[in-house]
Amino acid sequence: MNSKGFKLQQVKIEGFKGFTGSKTVPINGKHMFILGPNNYGKSSIVEAIRWGLFGSTRRPGEVVANQSYAGDCRVELQMEQAARGWTLKRRLVTGTSETRPELLDKQGQPHPLTSVLPELVSVPAGEGMHIIGKAQSAPLRRLPEDVSPFERTIYSYLGLADVRGAISRLEDFIELQETTEKELAEEVDKRKINIESELSRVTEQRDEIIKNPPWGAGSIPTQADTISRIEQFIKELSLGVTAQSTPVGGLELGSLIREAEALVDRVSRAKRGDVESALRAVLEKLKQGQSLLKQLSGLIGRVGEVESEIASTEQGLARVLSGETLEALAKAVEEIERQVEETALPLDIQKKAHAWLERQLHHPERQHCPVCQEETKSEDLIVSLTNRIQVASSQEKEIVAKRDALKHRYQEASGLAEQLNQLKTKLASLQQQWEQIKKKVLDFLASDVGKQDVGVLLQGRIDELDNARLTLEKQLRETAEVYQEWKRKLGRLQEEVRFHRTQERLLELERQRRQLYDVEQLLRTLVLFGDSIRRITEALKGALNNTLKRELPGINKKLTEAFVALTEHPAYNRVYIDDSILPKLELRVASDDDPLRGWLPSQVLNAQALNALELVPYFAFSELIDLPFEVYLLLLDDPTQSFDSHHIEILVAKLAELGERVQLVVASHEVGQFQQLLPNYFGSDDYMVVSTTKWSRQDGPTLEIPHGG
Repeated sequence: MNSKGFKLQQVKIEGFKGFTGSKTVPINGKHMFILGPNNYGKSSIVEAIRWGLFGSTRRPGEVVANQSYAGDCRVELQMEQAARGWTLKRRLVTGTSETRPELLDKQGQPHPLTSVLPELVSVPAGEGMHIIGKAQSAPLRRLPEDVSPFERTIYSYLGLADVRGAISRLEDFIELQETTEKELAEEVDKRKINIESELSRVTEQRDEIIKNPPWGAGSIPTQADTISRIEQFIKELSLGVTAQSTPVGGLELGSLIREAEALVDRVSRAKRGDVESALRAVLEKLKQGQSLLKQLSGLIGRVGEVESEIASTEQGLARVLSGETLEALAKAVEEIERQVEETALPLDIQKKAHAWLERQLHHPERQHCPVCQEETKSEDLIVSLTNRIQVASSQEKEIVAKRDALKHRYQEASGLAEQLNQLKTKLASLQQQWEQIKKKVLDFLASDVGKQDVGVLLQGRIDELDNARLTLEKQLRETAEVYQEWKRKLGRLQEEVRFHRTQERLLELERQRRQLYDVEQLLRTLVLFGDSIRRITEALKGALNNTLKRELPGINKKLTEAFVALTEHPAYNRVYIDDSILPKLELRVASDDDPLRGWLPSQVLNAQALNALELVPYFAFSELIDLPFEVYLLLLDDPTQSFDSHHIEILVAKLAELGERVQLVVASHEVGQFQQLLPNYFGSDDYMVVSTTKWSRQDGPTLEIPHGG
């Protein structure tokens, strides 16, 4: 076995694939054969070693952590190289597919993996089986991922791995180069179109300004001319402005025009603000005065009306009283009421006596005076009473008429007196209101009016305020006109600035166009460089293909010998590499019966032969003395799929030959065959057997090491 490379001494597995708890398998630098039925954890051991070495399994992206185990997923490999012991630990970072390797010496000191075991970074993890050899040269350590394990083996044997890697990387570079060339060309074309379009648009803007020059007649101003005009404009605006303005000396064109724009608004607001403030005060005062005048005028009118009503009522009352007083008239009414009562009583008696006498006419025996009871004739009494009643009734009517007239006078006089009192009360209230309004007017006038008419003074003050309003409104209109003139002048200056901006933009676009021309030249250089790389790649591929064609006969012979030895196939007794698709290396099988025709192995071989074919390169080159790389370790996961007993023995024999130079880790479900054959081909101290006897989801695989452990 190779003494220069590393040898596996022990593997410790925890939480990896079928393993739950931690389990340790001692190897002690021997070959290890893992035997047991399918699905009992054999592949988990092989894959654990592969993952521990490379950080990946044969299928990239495969889930490696045991889903039923809550602990960490980790593998620990103890190795020996040149009599020095090393421990390689690899742990899966929780929640990710990232792994972290750690290489420790016997004293527990960490070392870089690349400096101690460069072979572990020289090749990818592989698939199905894996051969680990001495690292290739540093610049191109790994062949590209699209190169198959078979191709890697052939190129490594021929010492052309760097060349094949260089071609592959050159092809990748060319692909990137062509993409870059295309993207750059598209970007250059796009920028060219944009620049030309922008040039046209900006030129049109500039020409439009020149057609209607904001600077008036004369030559086109320089930026210095425009700056001078803006500074003069700012000085004009600053006259009469109490607030300190920003110094404008030394400002660039853009800052200067922005200062002018801000100053126009600021000065306009200041001037307009003073007038508007004064106008608001005048309008408020005017509104107050007009309100007072309206109240005063209304009160004067109401006082006049009440005074007129009082005079009219007093005249009516005097007419009704006719020189008498209301009290005397009341006594007269009382007196005449008494007279009415005195007149009415005898008349009533007479009327009752008259009625009684008329009833007595029907009873002659009862004729006597109802008062004195003297006998008399009723007719005479009736006549006498009738005369008396007539006289008394006439008197009563006169007295009642006189009473009614007197009472009417009294009632009318009382009503007028009450009305007069109400009017005087109302007048007193109005006079009180007058005093209140007069006080407000005096406060409004803010002066002592003496005996002057406050209404006249108030009207005069209102007229003054109205004149002030008209004056302030005129000032506002004049301020607005001045502001508009400033805006027009500012607009012309802004157009000048826009003209200079278009000029600057045109210069910038011209500069970009010149730069773009330089970029186009660089792009042409880049394309020429790409053409050179393409020619170099084609030349390198041609040289590689020529070398391959020269070496292929010998390689094909060794491959055929290994294939025939492994398969003893009755029909297809020759394998070769198809030289029509170089530098890609692809196997074909052929027969001496039809030497001019070849087939893809999958088209004509059974499963046993196909599996054997995968092993052919490793066995073919393991026999060569002049192998250009040192092989350290070969991982084989169930290589006996579809093999019969005879071919299994051939495989074990070939493995024994390979085991002289390589440490073997082989898993197989052919338990009986291997247990019978291994002692025949391997020394008892050269190998160990690990048996997987059962497996459970909770406990993982059960391992037994009956021999060699």
